Amino acid sequence: MRKLGIVLAAIACLSLMAIPAVAAKGEFTFGPFGGMSIPTGDFGKVAKAGFMGGVFGDYQVHEMFAVGIDAAYNQVKAKDSADDTKTTLIQVGGHVKFIPQMKDTKVLPYLQVGGGLYNFKTTSPDTSLNKFGYNVGAGADYKVNPQVAVGVFGAFHSVLSAFETEGSTTKKAANYIAVGVKVTFMATGAKK
Repeated sequence: MRKLGIVLAAIACLSLMAIPAVAAKGEFTFGPFGGMSIPTGDFGKVAKAGFMGGVFGDYQVHEMFAVGIDAAYNQVKAKDSADDTKTTLIQVGGHVKFIPQMKDTKVLPYLQVGGGLYNFKTTSPDTSLNKFGYNVGAGADYKVNPQVAVGVFGAFHSVLSAFETEGSTTKKAANYIAVGVKVTFMATGAKK
C-alpha cells in the first residue's frame, strides 16, 4: 500500500507541473549526468576507461542558444595491472550550447563547446595540477514529459599540458572522451 501511495504522489506531482521541457528564452534547466571517461592519445596509452559523473545548469539566452556551467568528476586507473595508480580529473567550467529548432519532435539534438579549469591528480606519484582545458561535444535529449528529459551525450576533452611522458620533459595533453546519460529538469518558466 505504501508503494502505491508513493507512485500516486509522484504521478500527481508530475501532472501538476506546467513547465515545458523544450527550453525557451529565459528558462533555466539543470540536472545530473553520468557515464564513462575513455582516455585517448598519450593519456590512453597509460590509463584505461573509468567512471564519470557530474551536474550542469543552462540558461536559455535565445531559442537556439544556451549558456551554462558544468562540473564533473572523472576517475581512471593505470593500464598496467600491477600498478594501482588512480588519476582523477575534476572539471569546472562553462559552455555554450546550440540547439537547432525542430518542430513536432520529442528528440532535441544539440552541439556544445566549453572550457574551464581541470584539476588533474594522480596517486603515484602523488601530484595535483590545475590546468586549463576545453571540450566539444554533442547530444540528444528525449522529452519524457513537459518537465523532464533524458538524454545521451558524448564530448571530447583536452586538458592542456597535464602530464609528462617518461624520459621526456615535454608536457602532454590529457585527452579523453566522456560518454553518458543525463536527466534534464526545468527550474523556471519562460519570461514573457
